[in-house]
Amino acid sequence: MPYAYSGDDTREDGRRYDDLYFIEGNIFDVQKQTIDYFKERLPRVAYFYADKSGRYNDFVYPIDVLDEAISNALIHRDYSDISDEVTVFIYADRLEITNSGELPAKMVSGKSKVLPHGSVLRNPLMAEVFYVSGEMEKTGRGMMLISGTMKDAGRRLPEWTSANGRTTLRIYNTSDAVEPNERIRYFLSRRQRGSVFTKADYVAAFDAAPSKGTAQNDLVLMLKLGLTEKLGDGPSTKYKVR
Repeated sequence: MPYAYSGDDTREDGRRYDDLYFIEGNIFDVQKQTIDYFKERLPRVAYFYADKSGRYNDFVYPIDVLDEAISNALIHRDYSDISDEVTVFIYADRLEITNSGELPAKMVSGKSKVLPHGSVLRNPLMAEVFYVSGEMEKTGRGMMLISGTMKDAGRRLPEWTSANGRTTLRIYNTSDAVEPNERIRYFLSRRQRGSVFTKADYVAAFDAAPSKGTAQNDLVLMLKLGLTEKLGDGPSTKYKVR
């Protein structure tokens, strides 16, 4: 099963590339090698905490978003078109993932608003293998997870477009105006100023507990917005409401 990765020089005419890399193998090897490539090649950025007491480093694109996006492209590719490939292009402000096969109707409104939908599988057996291995959700939440994670991180919402038998997902590294999400508002509304809490306290505050990755994104966003301050490091880290 062929898979192509290409990082370019930010030009959109398709005539010149800074890097061109091909991956071939079974679907699990392709996914792993692609994510490993991202981790090796994608730049990191430093974010400073609101109180300027330190900083943390992260990739310009959340790795969990890229992992979900690559899985979706591989699983939903139209394998009847044996001449096509999944392609990834990296531009200065975005990353584009394209696979053969168009999105079913009523999954996206415009380009960025993901509509509630069930699982629509082009390759059900392949999806079942990914589900059994723990690599994907069976409920068709992949697109919502991608969009929701980017929104929670304060990034511009991703865009899906379909045309001429292909689907492209654009993931941007630019930010929208950052505001606290509903989880953060709910949590802080039930905490007094100056109160101290841990990551475990945050997760336990919700009937439907957020994943560890989502909780970490929320904690980072609270720090960036100056809503909390960080106390300590490592496993003993705590947060204080401002």
